[in-house]
Amino acid sequence: MKSPILASLLLLLTLTACDNTTTDEPVIDPTLVRVKVKVIDYSPAPGQFINTLPQVNPGTSREDVIAKVEAVFNGSDDAAVITLGAFGGTVTVKTAEPISGTFQVIGNAIPTQGEPGLISISADGNKWYDIPGENYSKAKRTTVTYHRPADGASDQDYIRWETADGASGYLSRIPDFHTQNYFPEWENSPTMTFTALRLPDNLTFDNKTLQYVLTPMNGYADCFPNNNNRSLIDPSKAVDNDGKPAPITSFSYIRVHSSTLQNCGPLGEASTEVGGFKTFK
Repeated sequence: MKSPILASLLLLLTLTACDNTTTDEPVIDPTLVRVKVKVIDYSPAPGQFINTLPQVNPGTSREDVIAKVEAVFNGSDDAAVITLGAFGGTVTVKTAEPISGTFQVIGNAIPTQGEPGLISISADGNKWYDIPGENYSKAKRTTVTYHRPADGASDQDYIRWETADGASGYLSRIPDFHTQNYFPEWENSPTMTFTALRLPDNLTFDNKTLQYVLTPMNGYADCFPNNNNRSLIDPSKAVDNDGKPAPITSFSYIRVHSSTLQNCGPLGEASTEVGGFKTFK
């Protein structure tokens, strides 16, 4: 949901909301360094930053898009991010060296506004383990299908979605900020379908301040600023499909998926953004 333009707007909108910045928010230890990665897959869902984070023009191939994502992740600019779009959008990477301890998924979260991305890890790229964060026990496996916007679709009813259990709605278009196509340019299908764990909505509307608040949730990507210790992820908490502690001591694969399906009024859909990965020397 956030861009360099919207970040300032969101900050203004949330100054009087519940503030999650506390004394546990020091500058992160300088021994936290960026991890070089190879992007295995980038499959974002539709959203307002699609085709801009990264910049994609009509005719760009999937391979070129993946190269753009990899360049962001292996760059040095912590402000540079790519979007996973709405619920279900995902990115998968292989690290140059195995990770065995605490790590960070770089995001663009600002205080009081979190767009949680659930993180999974794997030693071999086949057997995956989730790292559960706040409200993970309430997550539900959900299948959602997004439809390419029809010619002349209104801004309010721009991209239709429906879930396998019968829910439906729209991703709205925000013409004041983003006028490009919200459906990935490199996708030729009229629909995109994702199946993933969906976290409970973290969006509330404060009637007193007239603000939309996306309450950050511990343990997920893009929920706390990069200089906040709560943005650090502990892989020792990983679990298998039965919720039991994962038998994994190091990992070389990381997957992040956008984990909520919610519209935030004039700010558009909630979407996880990722800028790369860091760990301690």
